[in-house]
Amino acid sequence: MSVEEIKIICSDGFKLAGTLFKPDNSPAGVVVIASAMGVPKKFYRPFAGFLSENGIAALTFDYRGVGESELKGITGAEITLHDWGRLDIDAALSESSNRFGKSPLYLLGHSCGGQLFGLAPSSTKLSGVIFISAQIPSWRLWPLPYNLGMLAMWYVLIPALSFGNSTFPARRFGISSVDVPSGATAQWARWARRPGYLFNDKFNLDTSRYNNFSFPLLAWIFDDDIYAPEKSVMALLARMPGTETKIKKITSLSSGLGRIGHFGFFREKMRNSLWPEIPEWILNISDNKQQI
Repeated sequence: MSVEEIKIICSDGFKLAGTLFKPDNSPAGVVVIASAMGVPKKFYRPFAGFLSENGIAALTFDYRGVGESELKGITGAEITLHDWGRLDIDAALSESSNRFGKSPLYLLGHSCGGQLFGLAPSSTKLSGVIFISAQIPSWRLWPLPYNLGMLAMWYVLIPALSFGNSTFPARRFGISSVDVPSGATAQWARWARRPGYLFNDKFNLDTSRYNNFSFPLLAWIFDDDIYAPEKSVMALLARMPGTETKIKKITSLSSGLGRIGHFGFFREKMRNSLWPEIPEWILNISDNKQQI
């Protein structure tokens, strides 16, 4: 396995920091890991390395304004979630496709990474998608008392602390491990206040790809994940009716794995339990295509 730090050039010229994990032999597939809100690419390094050790190339990257992808003459107020999907994820998919054109292309979307990937034109090249805690973040889909906290975040906390600032102090509130561009969080709150989130007609976004996807999709749901309750995950899956969806539900107490929550899947302790199911699923898709 080899690891290479690269720059990913977006269609608007913005440069993203990326890390490429390559297996020793020709990869059976390549996985682009689209991060959760405010989670830097280094968080996914152990898991990406594991994929590479199992014959699958992986690309991690930082969205603009996050981690090592520094701002380029603009403020955080000018960065949006829409940019992260249609520009950043698109560039990461194109980079992977260009480097490994003969290998099937996959995306692993963690939380907002799973929400936004269909905004990327290159998402039509995907052979399959994995969701880890990807959901529609609407307070209407959360049970009591968590929906009250979501209401406060969407209507009060985020608008108040995003307005007039370049960054939103997400780390202080435990929402993410780094602060996040305020433009992204402000748009996040606007989407979340409306039924349907980014799919609401009010936002006039091109979400047509979601409805047309027909690839295999593996969605993980964790019963102790307060940021992605099952109802919210199912709401996102409903936006992609043509996919061949497999749902993997993990009950943390009965599984013996301990607390998993919104981020625990990527912890090293899952190396021998949950992680192997991802390369197995990808290799199974490749085998099935070869038999057709």
